[in-house]
Amino acid sequence: RNLSIAGFYEFYMTYNELVIGRDAYERAFETAFTPNAVLSSVGKASFEDVKSKVSAMEGFAYISDDKTQQYGNFANFASVSRAVVLVYLALSALMAIVVLLNLNIMFIDEKKRQLIVLMINGFSVKDAKRYIYNDTIVLTIIGIIAGLVLGAVMGSITVGSVEPTSTFFFKGIDWPALGIATATSVVLATVMSIIALRRIPSFNLTDINRF
Repeated sequence: RNLSIAGFYEFYMTYNELVIGRDAYERAFETAFTPNAVLSSVGKASFEDVKSKVSAMEGFAYISDDKTQQYGNFANFASVSRAVVLVYLALSALMAIVVLLNLNIMFIDEKKRQLIVLMINGFSVKDAKRYIYNDTIVLTIIGIIAGLVLGAVMGSITVGSVEPTSTFFFKGIDWPALGIATATSVVLATVMSIIALRRIPSFNLTDINRF
């Protein structure tokens, strides 16, 4: 049957539901409307109390606590998804630590000649570290911006790929998550830079002849 959709509404249950009036139903399906189920909110009443009362009614066949069931299904799905996300976050953090530390060490090694020249010309170790800090800050800002943009796009694609046909997941920007990700990136970059910069005081000024 072809039916015109007037609009959509928010529904907490994880399955599809069509709301249609009696007259529209009889016109569309060319049959008399015969109700065979009741969807009701029982408020704060317990399910067992409601079941005991309606089970004695004529024509009663079955009653289901649909809200609890659907919430239970979603809770199970959410717990599994949360575990997977935590594993990926842990692996990402480990990779970030290794990659950032190696990149900082490689960057300092590439700048070793310039750093030794600075110290030969009277600049202190602190000044040499500041020279590295400036480049590190710029690269960190660029990496954070690029990471947030690509992360938002990939996150939306990933959520869409695992989304069941019966539910709709939020695909907008989670600003608190972006703030946490940015702060974490800054902390990791800072800590890895501090560790890598400990190599500078150990530079031998005579090593400049090796370049």
